[in-house]
Amino acid sequence: MENLTRKAAKRRVYLTVDDVARLAAESGQHGALLLTLAYTGIRWGEAIGLRVRDVQFLRRRLSVHDNAVQIGARHACRPD
Repeated sequence: MENLTRKAAKRRVYLTVDDVARLAAESGQHGALLLTLAYTGIRWGEAIGLRVRDVQFLRRRLSVHDNAVQIGARHACRPD
């Protein structure tokens, strides 16, 4: 069997807390979304699937119930 060359591992770059804060500040109306994605670890589809009822401010919790999917140029969740 011939020896196959291994793929080189991709270099991962992570943002610092200061980097995230600067990026959020420059994101205008999308700053809260950016902070949510950066600090919760939820995926894009889960984030845009969030509804007001999923946010428990006093308990500092998000409940992920839906995942939005892209259909053409639109994003859709299952109907309530």
